[in-house]
Amino acid sequence: MQTAYLDRNALERLAADFNDLLREYPEWRREMYEEMGRAVLVEVQRGLGNGEAAGWQEAVVGSGGGYAAVRPKKETFTRDGGSGEPYAVGYVTNSIENGHKQEKGRYVPALGKKLVADRVAGKGAYLAARQRAEEIAYQAAERFAKKIQAKLQEG
Repeated sequence: MQTAYLDRNALERLAADFNDLLREYPEWRREMYEEMGRAVLVEVQRGLGNGEAAGWQEAVVGSGGGYAAVRPKKETFTRDGGSGEPYAVGYVTNSIENGHKQEKGRYVPALGKKLVADRVAGKGAYLAARQRAEEIAYQAAERFAKKIQAKLQEG
């Protein structure tokens, strides 16, 4: 009968490699989510264009390092050009993303003309980024898996 076995030293090295991996795993996982967040943020900003709304967005990683999200910055406000009223940038981002109503026929000095439509179409920047996010996540996960594999092959 043929037998395959690992000697005690090999098992101890394997256990040590796994222990090292478990210590490094949370940091690597956080790095992976930070990478994904930055990549999705670029997609959202690209979709919003070169206006100031692109700068209002941020990538965040969960406190435990287990998720990434892109969203408008919290506690950040802009002023309405007409009335000077403060608006949360999340509110403005939502209007840009999903579209909004406007008063057809109203003259807008900043545009130098009257509004001709009763609604502005949304840009869909978050929607487009969400569709691309899956590909970004797979690419980051592949790099993460390769890092783990390389660590296990070191020993």
